[in-house]
Amino acid sequence: MGVIGLGEIGRQVARAGAGLGMEVHGCDPALDDDRIRELGIVPGSVDEVCRRADVLSLHVPLTPRTRHLVDARRLDLLPDGAIVVNTARGGLLDEQAAHAALEEGRLHGVAVDAYETEPPRSSPLIGHPRVVATPHTGAHTAEAVHRMAQAAVGNLLDVLQGRDCRHRVV
Repeated sequence: MGVIGLGEIGRQVARAGAGLGMEVHGCDPALDDDRIRELGIVPGSVDEVCRRADVLSLHVPLTPRTRHLVDARRLDLLPDGAIVVNTARGGLLDEQAAHAALEEGRLHGVAVDAYETEPPRSSPLIGHPRVVATPHTGAHTAEAVHRMAQAAVGNLLDVLQGRDCRHRVV
């Protein structure tokens, strides 16, 4: 499994993958390789993670630098039959390139909860038989709202006590 972005959610996904017996490869520009190893994850560049990922899960913010982070070139690096999961931000995955990789049989499947354009009326992934598409509502459960409130209070306490925020939003 490959995890790009090892913040709180990426780490939880990595733990779940490891719990299922997967060897987890990951990268995060905010963490050095030693810290990534401490998390039980094999560190590597984005390209190296893609080369080793039967399942690739994206957990980074959308910035000009991360737009189409997983494009046609990186999709070609994935092993044949890989699955790509993007529940982070639309625009991280080049949807046209992912659709082409599905049609050519190079990808087994794609799971998306975030789209380049929302609502995703024009996404080529919507309606494809090997795509699981949800309406970007993962953060709207009662449990998620409760966790976000706890994180916000924790951040306020950190700042008031002169510490770095544990859940920094960039």
